[in-house]
Amino acid sequence: MTHITEEQLVLFHYGDADDHEAIRAHLEECAECRDEYAQLRRVLDAVTELPVPERGDEYGAAVWERVRPEVVARPEQRTIAVYHW
Repeated sequence: MTHITEEQLVLFHYGDADDHEAIRAHLEECAECRDEYAQLRRVLDAVTELPVPERGDEYGAAVWERVRPEVVARPEQRTIAVYHW
């Protein structure tokens, strides 16, 4: 029997699994995967309960100040990734 991977269980937990119904059916039949999912849920639920710290207006500038020396030190690498939070 092929068991469900941890990645599949995480996606299932958050409702993002492409094969949601197949995973649900497997969990109903497989005690080993069901136990693994129960353990994973405890961890994911604990993480979800932690508060997300607020970022002030100066957050972006502070991050740039920390990474700028690394970026400037490698001028041959000019690819820049922009992330929006």
